[in-house]
Amino acid sequence: MRHYLEQFIQASPKKIISTYELEMYVCEKMGTNSPCGEEFSEQITRLVSEGLLTPVVSRKAYESHPALYSGYRIVNVSRRNRNFLLKQVADMDERISLGYYENNLDKLKRDLKSIKTIDAFLKQADGQTAYTTVKMRSFWLFHDENFLASRKGRLLLQNLQLSYDDLRCYEPPPPFAYTAWGAPVEHNQILIIEGRDVFSQFHSLLSQRDQAGHQPMVNMLICGDGDRIEQSLAYFAELLPFQGKENHFFYFGDVSYERFHFIRQLQKKYAHLHIQPFVPLYEQLIGQCAAHAPHLKVIRRTKQKDEDVATILRSFSEQAAEAIQTLFANSRFLPHVALDPQALIEIL
Repeated sequence: MRHYLEQFIQASPKKIISTYELEMYVCEKMGTNSPCGEEFSEQITRLVSEGLLTPVVSRKAYESHPALYSGYRIVNVSRRNRNFLLKQVADMDERISLGYYENNLDKLKRDLKSIKTIDAFLKQADGQTAYTTVKMRSFWLFHDENFLASRKGRLLLQNLQLSYDDLRCYEPPPPFAYTAWGAPVEHNQILIIEGRDVFSQFHSLLSQRDQAGHQPMVNMLICGDGDRIEQSLAYFAELLPFQGKENHFFYFGDVSYERFHFIRQLQKKYAHLHIQPFVPLYEQLIGQCAAHAPHLKVIRRTKQKDEDVATILRSFSEQAAEAIQTLFANSRFLPHVALDPQALIEIL
């Protein structure tokens, strides 16, 4: 039966073959009018596992053999080429999983050079091989600093069931950008700003006040740089002069459902810092711009996010919390860049 199946596949002018036509062809060659029986199903399954056919999953199950699909795509890899390809990966490092590629030989042919490069590294690396960043390892292995972090590179590692750790590399945390005025005191006010633009504006105003001899309201200004602060804030522990002091952390950014959820995530991750929303600036932003709040196309709500947002809203007055909830209910948000700089002068 296998011979007739391969004969039909090789002679087919179509890339997608009908399971019914294939079975009828085999039955005719075998001199029977009845369905081919369980062996037919087993042989098709084997052809799929060997990478010669792939099921067209959009088609319904084949009525005579429910375990099969009604159509299959012919993989453009000859049996001879298949054996050659599998021979190329026969002695790979034991950490490399080839299950995916054994069933997707066209992908194996495409990725073979990269797989061999990774295999060579794994075989020569040991416990003494130094860890380095993903970009550096990527350049040394592939002469492309962005490959391992790209979608293609990540998919390659996923298919091989490898991680960055297997390649002894890591994604470095983002830099920790901050400005501090004067030496730390016993009680320090530390303000995290979501984006670079407002951080720059705050930095300029606070520096002017400091140069004019006025004590800034905050001792330290940190640039959150979007979500990167979730990783970079860990560097605060390395600022030894601030350790052992009473540090009060505040956050200011967009008035949005996702951003309030993010603040709550920061609170959970850095519970010892007791991060709170900087209410005065938020209330100024709401008062100035709520009537012109832009519309969001989609707000992806979940029960956990709703609980996180509700927790953050408890920091606000009842009036402000209601205004924020109205914005979220109407799929609107307020970008923190909309805040009038004059408000910064009045508050800071």
